Amino acid sequence: MLLQHSLALLLWRLQRESGLYLFGAGASAPIVPMAPTLLLAIAANYIHLGSFPTEPSPQTVLTERIQEQARGHDFWNRELRPGTDDFPTMEVLARLGHGGALAHYMHQLAQPRFAGRRIPNYTVLRRFRRSLLITWNMDGLASDTCGDWHRVVESHGDVPAKYGSEAGAKWSSEIQEWGLEVTGHGLHAIGPERFDDEQLQRKLRALQDSKAAFVLLVGYSFGLFNGRFDDQLSHAAFIGRYRGVPIDIFVCSPYPEDLAGMLGEDLRSNRVHSFSVYWNVLAWAFEQVIAGRMDAAQLPYVHEMILDTRGSGFLPERSELAPWKRL
Repeated sequence: MLLQHSLALLLWRLQRESGLYLFGAGASAPIVPMAPTLLLAIAANYIHLGSFPTEPSPQTVLTERIQEQARGHDFWNRELRPGTDDFPTMEVLARLGHGGALAHYMHQLAQPRFAGRRIPNYTVLRRFRRSLLITWNMDGLASDTCGDWHRVVESHGDVPAKYGSEAGAKWSSEIQEWGLEVTGHGLHAIGPERFDDEQLQRKLRALQDSKAAFVLLVGYSFGLFNGRFDDQLSHAAFIGRYRGVPIDIFVCSPYPEDLAGMLGEDLRSNRVHSFSVYWNVLAWAFEQVIAGRMDAAQLPYVHEMILDTRGSGFLPERSELAPWKRL
């Protein structure tokens, strides 16, 4: 376990050594909502359509997790009629098809990309040594912001920007309303990876061939869900590559301890270090240090100060951004 003041050492290594970056949903927060928020938004959008098929739709992992996330949540915002036990939330959501769920999921993920958002979460990566970045996000932000600097591998695919437009919103609603299917462009939205997924196997060869000086996990837990890894093929590939390898592995997330402990056991390593940080806040602080606006020794204090005063959903104002340009 590294002490928090070692954030300065971490930044030093990021700038000077080529690493392997593993990015999950936490790397794009807060402009891309985390999975629970995305699933609730899909449920709310479907419920507010107002008309539904008479028969339930076949269930998939995605639709089942939407129902699980929505259970007990009030989407209706109105009073129950006398003699009514509860709103028919689960009965309505049982009629949401996989295509409709995936369509709205794609629309939400693509909105920041369509808007051309640039945030410190990704712009700061352009100030680090050229490295291999593997992302399990489908928002395309890593490729758009730093794909010409780092090698970026989108292991689960990416959603084209056009789906984040108003036309994309209309399209997703029509898919839901008519119960149509969606090809998904080879996306792996939610649920366990398949060990026979040849496309994913090809992408993960980059991980297996990597010769990194360190590994940095940012907001990524290999899809840890109910004590198991959804990203089971990715997890197996990572453990197979780095088990017994004398390399530092840094886990950055708000609550990294459990994952760091599991990885330490799986890798048989005492060099897995956890940093309890929000990447959006830390990336901004890194940019301030690189721009000469503050000293690296202040990183832990500034991180906690931003959380205390502006919360974990912190997005910097334009005047707070360090100068950024393409290298």
